[in-house]
Amino acid sequence: METQAKKERESQAKIRQAQEFMAQRAKGGGKDAPWSKGGDDSTQSNPKKKARKFQQISLTCRQFSIDDIQDVTFEGSHLDDVPFLGLPEVAVFGRSNVGKSSLLNCLAGINKKVAVVSKTPGRTQQINLFKVHDSNGPVSVLVDLPGYGYAKLPKALQSDIGAQVRRYLSDRPTLRLAVLLMDARREPQKSDLNMMKYFRAANVPLLVLATKVDKLKHEDMEENLGRLHQYFKLPVGMPVAFSSVTGVNKRAIWNAIRDACVGEYLDLSEEAANERAKTEEGGGV
Repeated sequence: METQAKKERESQAKIRQAQEFMAQRAKGGGKDAPWSKGGDDSTQSNPKKKARKFQQISLTCRQFSIDDIQDVTFEGSHLDDVPFLGLPEVAVFGRSNVGKSSLLNCLAGINKKVAVVSKTPGRTQQINLFKVHDSNGPVSVLVDLPGYGYAKLPKALQSDIGAQVRRYLSDRPTLRLAVLLMDARREPQKSDLNMMKYFRAANVPLLVLATKVDKLKHEDMEENLGRLHQYFKLPVGMPVAFSSVTGVNKRAIWNAIRDACVGEYLDLSEEAANERAKTEEGGGV
């Protein structure tokens, strides 16, 4: 018990240090995120050049599974100064109306609606935090970020959204996984590629989901997923097909979240994926 209490005190001390550091960074505004102020698909300055390595802080997270999840609770919306909750964070990204809120509701459970779902692109305009609980208490935080790529939003609002997300991404030592959503029905988007390059350069573990697959015939889904895989040079097994209607691959997504939170998420960088593919082709383990 004494050892556990010591670990918790050390973890809280690191959180306080991170909060102080983030407060200092916020004053500078953070300008190294991949969004353009216009919020459209235009190419920004080289994201790979500007992305900085994320400095993680040590957090204690116990093993859990989808069967252990008791609740997902809304913890608040933030325009600025997103608080640290002392837990590993999993950030959900994607273009406007790609299904981020639907994913969160699906993960929370059939009868649990924690995020507002809208057919209007650009509805999510703040950073929303959701705490994941198992029977022993909170285990992680899901972070729903505003969608990008919706050019019809007023320019001032696009700029505000871009600035707040830049501040979140500039230094987030509790971030353990980025979940990038793409609409399985759409052609590959340059804004998604820019986002992916940013995370790869920053060494942030990445999980790519192809959403709304229930709206496609099986053969069309396979073709579209193959196109996304090739265009983005994704690792073996990505993008992962997902539908909030059928819940396909919900357990696999929860497993990826758990693995990332406890530090066991497989390195799925492009280089690692290529090495893995060579091993599989050669009959290795």
